[in-house]
Amino acid sequence: MGEIRGRAAKPGMAKRVPFSTRYETRRPAEGLIYDRVPDRVRDGVLNILDDFGTYPWYTVNRLGEELYAALDRRPPSDGVFLITYPAALVVRLEWDEFCDACEALWKIVREEDRDALSNRLNALFTRHYFGYELRDGLMQRVGARVAEAAIGKARGILRDPDLSGPDEQYQKAIGFFNRRPEPDCEKCVEEAVLSVEGVARVLLNNHSITLSQALKRLKKEKDVHPTLVYLIDKLYAYRGDAGGVGHALTQKKEVRIEEAEFVLGISASAIVYLARLFGRGVE
Repeated sequence: MGEIRGRAAKPGMAKRVPFSTRYETRRPAEGLIYDRVPDRVRDGVLNILDDFGTYPWYTVNRLGEELYAALDRRPPSDGVFLITYPAALVVRLEWDEFCDACEALWKIVREEDRDALSNRLNALFTRHYFGYELRDGLMQRVGARVAEAAIGKARGILRDPDLSGPDEQYQKAIGFFNRRPEPDCEKCVEEAVLSVEGVARVLLNNHSITLSQALKRLKKEKDVHPTLVYLIDKLYAYRGDAGGVGHALTQKKEVRIEEAEFVLGISASAIVYLARLFGRGVE
């Protein structure tokens, strides 16, 4: 499949950012949109798919067929041209299947085209406040930008082979947070905090120590300020106290998505901080 291109600006002209984008005049009152696909996002995806029209028609046809197959849907049988398969699909999908289609599209295109496709889709989603982005072929929920920066650094640190255990737990936490139609906030909190404990165990070369015990050692051996020890320890305490996380759930769920997102971000920051104490920080 050929290169997925953006629409290039004329030579000598910088790409212009529309007024509505510069001043965010179309930003929804509720913030990022998670449970519906804005019309302009659908239209924008169709514009991206139009680039496939520069290739032989059978390439577009195959794209449509594979998208339908990936979603277990039947292609249109009303006599429409095959080239309209992708358009017919994108226009009528619910928000969750729309995300499925974006993931399927990423898998279908050639490997060398995937970064360009992700960049174009993510730029489109950002412009129109769609609360997801395509990362490594997976549609993931966009959270607070500060938390996202910490999560990115933590994921970089966790690529270290000897941190594979904590990495698996943190990836589970992200997966539980991104689960739809309802995130599993309790499991997100549990796995996120346990990943911090796992990192501490690896760094201290003690695979049975608890996070609280590890923090006492770090306070002494790495001269960690008592307030920071207190902060991370209370994160561990929250994990043990919140309903449905560290103990049985006896009433309605206590962990809201805002709290799960907060713990996910704080856990990432804790991972980065602990790693830097041992010279493993990433920039």
